[in-house]
Amino acid sequence: MDAVIAAGGSQRGFADAEVGKKALTGAQLNPLRFSDASAKTLYDAVSKRQTASVKAFSTVDSLLPPELAPGVLAKIHEHRLLDYLPTTAISAPSYEIIVHSSTTGAPTPVAEGGTKPEVVLNTDKQILTAVKLAAHVGISYESISDYPTFYGYAQAEVMKEIMDVENAQILSGSGTSGNMTGFLNTSGILTHDASADTGTNVTALDSIEMSIAQLRVGSALAEADLIVMHPTTYSAIRRLKNTLGNFLIGDPTEQGARELFGVRIVPTTAIAAGSALMLDTSKFGKVLVREGITVHVGHSGTDFVQNIARLVLEERLVLAVERPAAVLAISNLPTAA
Repeated sequence: MDAVIAAGGSQRGFADAEVGKKALTGAQLNPLRFSDASAKTLYDAVSKRQTASVKAFSTVDSLLPPELAPGVLAKIHEHRLLDYLPTTAISAPSYEIIVHSSTTGAPTPVAEGGTKPEVVLNTDKQILTAVKLAAHVGISYESISDYPTFYGYAQAEVMKEIMDVENAQILSGSGTSGNMTGFLNTSGILTHDASADTGTNVTALDSIEMSIAQLRVGSALAEADLIVMHPTTYSAIRRLKNTLGNFLIGDPTEQGARELFGVRIVPTTAIAAGSALMLDTSKFGKVLVREGITVHVGHSGTDFVQNIARLVLEERLVLAVERPAAVLAISNLPTAA
């Protein structure tokens, strides 16, 4: 019987007894509760006849994914020197130039009936072979499918890295072990040591002007129209001042062309600080391009079974310095003011 009563029943024989206990409501089982701080806030508000409000709020911000930028934050690369140089497309892997190397004899005044002097044009040949610059990169199928932007970025980035190597080859390629012969390692180019330019008020600007004159009186009769220079060297030259503290190359508040003595300056970290390369781009020669930068897509080894697409990027070109005397390398320029 006790079990019956405990279960919510009543003793048999008590007709007027309660049949069973009432079920508890949600409000009784789980009543609205206030924390002590909330209750105190309500009490204080009522006592002072002020309003009270609950400042709790709902948010899902912490659950939301971040917005993905539309592109990859790319690396920064130097200017492409090829953009400033003359180029010629060739249809064979090598290129031959007939060079007039010297002349024997010379014209002279001849009297009537006299024997004319003979002039002999001595020739030689110069053969230039295109150098291949290449790289490859593999990208998973999942990356291409889930983030197609990266596929295009990878192609563009490797292309720029090839251009970086191209800059180094054109400037200072060794000419050995498959490298092309760059400007600075070409036999017969003119040189100028700026450290030898001394005297009262002599600066690096004097060295630049003397180099321009040296090109002009050389065998190529070259007119300088391009100078490749390290940015810190160019900065040091631009900051040269006279004894009164005035800039030698003009008012820095006035916008001017990037030139020295009318010769265009191309600043690049591809050349060493303290050095400069001066050219007559109409006379030194050209860059021979057998094949511009091209992209091939395929598989290598186990790429196919690993879902990897492989990009191969390559170009073939060579620097052809036909008149070395139209090129001048300047050394020992300042690197800091």
